[in-house]
This record gives sequence, C-alpha cells and structure tokens, in this order.
Amino acid sequence: MGARPDEKDRILIVDDDPISLKSLVGVFRRDHEITVATCGREGVALAAQGRHDIVLLDLHLPDISGFDVIKMIKADDRVASIPVIFITSNHDVATEETGINLGAVDFVIKPFSPAVLRARVRAHLDLKRKTDLLEALAVQDGLTGLSNRRHFDEVLDREWMRAVRDAQPLSLIMADIDHFKSINDVYGHQVGDETLKLVARTMVEQVRRPGDMIARYGGGSSSLPKPMRWGRPWSRKVCAGA
Repeated sequence: MGARPDEKDRILIVDDDPISLKSLVGVFRRDHEITVATCGREGVALAAQGRHDIVLLDLHLPDISGFDVIKMIKADDRVASIPVIFITSNHDVATEETGINLGAVDFVIKPFSPAVLRARVRAHLDLKRKTDLLEALAVQDGLTGLSNRRHFDEVLDREWMRAVRDAQPLSLIMADIDHFKSINDVYGHQVGDETLKLVARTMVEQVRRPGDMIARYGGGSSSLPKPMRWGRPWSRKVCAGA
C-alpha cells in the first residue's frame, strides 16, 4: 500500500477526545487525507477497508481499548502491515512496552510536539513505502508486472485450501500465446517482450474482481500445479498466463 506520487498519504485517526482530534487534524490536514473514527470498533472497520497508509491510535476509547484495536488490525492479513502509532497520555513504560509488543511502530505521549509528530509519521510512511516496494518486487514478474510464479504458487495453495475448507469451487485458466516463438524469431526478442507486456495489460483490464489474480506462469516448467493433478473441480479466482 502507500500513496501514489500524485496522491496524499492517507491517515486514519482513532481518538474520541475532541481537543486531541482537532489538534491532530490540524497537524496533518494540509498534506494528508484524513479519516477520523471516534470509537475503537469504527476504527477497526475503517482500517479493514485497506485505504489508509498509517493509523494514529489513542489508547483509551469509549468501547474497546487501543490495545484491542491494534490486535484486531494485526490479526487481519489484508491490513496487518499498516503502521500503527499510539498517541496517548499514558507515561508508564509497561504500557509503552505492551503497545510495541502488539505491533505498534511508535508510541507518542500527549501533549506532543507537532513538528516532532510530523517527522515521526513521515519517517514511518517512508519506511512503509520502501517495504511495500521490496515486497512487490519479490512477488512481481519483472517484465510484465504480473504476479510471478512464486506468488502464483503461494496464492493457489492458499485458495485451494480455502475452497476445500468452504466446499466452494475454484477456477484456474491457463493461457498461452500461439506461435509466440515465431514472433521472437522473425521480429526479435524486444518485440516479443512488448507482445508479452501488451497481452498482460489486456488481461489485467479484463479482470476486475478483487479476489481474482493474474500471474505469469512461464519459466520452463511443464508440470501442472498440484491441485490440478488431483482432478478436483474448479470455478473461481486464479488466472495464469505464459
């Protein structure tokens, strides 16, 4: 996750104190997109949408504690990597240690310095962007930008086990480009690479459901994914290209 260059970073503030909220919004509203939640469960629901780049979280909330909120966020694989910074009036070391052990990246004591808080948030956002980039490169095919074979295998295993557990069908489409070797032989490998990228873009434009995935399966292996060899029924979610 992380904002694109032409977008503002998105901050979720979870705090029920009007004075604290006004202060936090004032610190960040000029350069960031702000969303506010005034209770813990609302904060968890907003975080689960996956739209935010960082969470600023108070410890004392009217329904559940900030500790409960961060536990729920970190338990959700879709958003567990969102940095969470506790901003609280609690000064004791034990509370800070608990927050860090639960997955918070920082612990800020109220009243805070606006300049220092901005610097801390900026540092964690920069680190998150770099981490996201490294993670994307690890699962991405360098030529087409699609998921690579390694990521495809991981997702297929996970979706297969989900389908078996829920007794739901899963579909897999294997696609290949006819006479692709002729393109390389006649026009050269650069044109072949551009052809693969064009095919990848076209496939991505046609697959819009959040649960679907397109991957480049090529790499010289002719073996089929293990679930296919089991001969079980398919009807959702994974698409692999050559």
